[in-house]
Amino acid sequence: PSGVGEFKAGGFAAGSLDGRVRLYHADSTAAGTLIGHTAGVVDLALTQDGTRLVSGSWDGSAIVWDLATKAAVAELGKQENAVCVAALENGNIATGSTGQKNDAGHHVDYRVRIWA
Repeated sequence: PSGVGEFKAGGFAAGSLDGRVRLYHADSTAAGTLIGHTAGVVDLALTQDGTRLVSGSWDGSAIVWDLATKAAVAELGKQENAVCVAALENGNIATGSTGQKNDAGHHVDYRVRIWA
């Protein structure tokens, strides 16, 4: 998709275990690939205006992509383990991480962050 028009017309994005985000037109033909993660992509969110896509990955990163240029415009800090993402109505982005395992094998240090 090349922005809001493509998504409104049924275009879509898919995160992959190879760390790539693949973009598709409504007819399921390839529209591009976003490369930037080093581990599987576990979550995607489209901004309210439809111009940007946010991806979260097992590599502990969240990346904001400009759909018109298919370029990364921001990386939202190094986070813990898998990162889930949400694009909020006010333009902010929320990320959540699964935390880290302690010596006893329990997940600790869960984090929710809001990015303006």
